[in-house]
Amino acid sequence: MNYKEKVAKFFSSCDGLVRNVFFEAYLLIESLDKEDQPAALMYLCENAYRTKSDASNRIDKEFYTPEQLEKAEFKILEKFTPALNALIEICTKNKVKPIVFYTKAWGLINSSGLKTKRERALALFRMADHELVPYRSVGMGLTMENSEYQKIVESLEGSVLEDTEYILKIDYDQKTQRASLLVDRLLSLHSKEEQVVYLSIIMNEIESNVKESLKNILDRI
Repeated sequence: MNYKEKVAKFFSSCDGLVRNVFFEAYLLIESLDKEDQPAALMYLCENAYRTKSDASNRIDKEFYTPEQLEKAEFKILEKFTPALNALIEICTKNKVKPIVFYTKAWGLINSSGLKTKRERALALFRMADHELVPYRSVGMGLTMENSEYQKIVESLEGSVLEDTEYILKIDYDQKTQRASLLVDRLLSLHSKEEQVVYLSIIMNEIESNVKESLKNILDRI
């Protein structure tokens, strides 16, 4: 079997505590030829949580004592997670190819900072469970000076932004109704720069509403 078949077979049959499952998964990747290990990591991160298991391979062995788990979690939080976050950010913004990212990530997992298989296996789990994994090389996106941004905002003031504010306040029966009206305003704009600024304004409005809702909830606790 090649590395894809081995990883797929493992996750389509495994069952047990997630930390123990990923300990076995780490051993599986480690057992592969070195040139296949980064690609196997990529395949795992892209497919592990999408694969439905028949639970025929029950992993009952506990690989961590409470003390070992606490120590490993602390080291990962202190050393691995910040390094992984930095790696994801720089690779994403520079549109680094996925296999290059996973090669570097596999190097992080097996770095000298994580000395035991327990720590490295737990790091594998934390990486697979990261909100920005599977990795996507989406790039930096459009940047502009604040003066240019403000100039475009001023050009949008009036009917476009007033219509948008009104649309966001109306209680429509379906989400598609509000979304379609906002898309209409977005597509009516003449340049990508205008569309980007317009969308950023909507995003800011949504984020502000979410933060206000959370604050109200916390105030009632």
